[in-house]
Amino acid sequence: MAPNGHIVVFRDGVDGHAETARLASVYGFTPKYVYTILNGFAATLDLSVVDRLRCETSVASIAYDGEVSLY
Repeated sequence: MAPNGHIVVFRDGVDGHAETARLASVYGFTPKYVYTILNGFAATLDLSVVDRLRCETSVASIAYDGEVSLY
């Protein structure tokens, strides 16, 4: 199954809404969702943007977003 974009999770103590807005402005993407409990966001990202986001000190992890099936 193809991924539906990426989920980016921030490190503890990062203001997720403010940092998502900053990163979107710098890297030119539009977040689909900004998560409060997860402290991160979902977006469709080019692989070049994913590589650059991995270098941001505010980012803890990046994973593919997709559906999960138990069957």
